Amino acid sequence: CNKSLYWTRHQKILFALKQTLRFHDVFSSTHCSDLPLPGKTKGGADLKIFGKELAIVDITVPYCTQKQGLQSAFQRKKRVYREFTALTGLEVTPFVLSHRGIMHPKTLMALKGWVDTRQAIADIIVNTQCGLIEGTAQALQIMFAGGTLSSQMIDLRLDEKDDEECNYDEI
Repeated sequence: CNKSLYWTRHQKILFALKQTLRFHDVFSSTHCSDLPLPGKTKGGADLKIFGKELAIVDITVPYCTQKQGLQSAFQRKKRVYREFTALTGLEVTPFVLSHRGIMHPKTLMALKGWVDTRQAIADIIVNTQCGLIEGTAQALQIMFAGGTLSSQMIDLRLDEKDDEECNYDEI
């Protein structure tokens, strides 16, 4: 897939998360340049959240239809940030949202440390899922306009069943 899809989708999710936090009176900042990079020269944390507790967040949107895919993406981010945690003493929270909008259970649990109410948690879930959809749609429009995508290349796989359903009432 085209890099514009990944970048656009990522940024829309980041913006939705930041805006929702602000709506619920939680300060956050995308200025993470003062944090060390996780063993590479680009990338790094996406957001600092100054909620009930400080959180350093890195957003990832894996393409997965099974529970193992979400878990793999979460563990991969944790491995990437081991050195970062050793240097700073700060734990990075992977914000893992699958391409279908399923959030990793540990990401869901982390939301409790950022906001005070169930409504704020629900708003974060819904708004980041909307950001995912908006970002995917915008990126596909860009790809169609640029000629890098044709309608024959789109396979939405609507007949597939997800192997995992997240129960948001458990958080």
